[in-house]
Amino acid sequence: MAEDRKLAVRWCQAEQDNLADAEEKVTQLVNQKADYEEQLRELEERLAEAEATNEEMNANNKQLDEKLENMKKVCLLDKCLIQLFQYLP
Repeated sequence: MAEDRKLAVRWCQAEQDNLADAEEKVTQLVNQKADYEEQLRELEERLAEAEATNEEMNANNKQLDEKLENMKKVCLLDKCLIQLFQYLP
């Protein structure tokens, strides 16, 4: 009977140890999840900033392309005028 009691006590102690280990793992996982969520928020913020910068750069690029096209037209017109003035007396 005393041997059964000792076995029961050992089993209970092992179960308590297992429970304590499981609780510690759960705590670690909860903390790790919070860390990952914070990292995700930071990455999402950086992505939003990068997307905004990209949109701004695309808009600037479009404006520069339009200015370049206008400058090409002006340059072509200047060349035509120069050629035309060469034939005038």
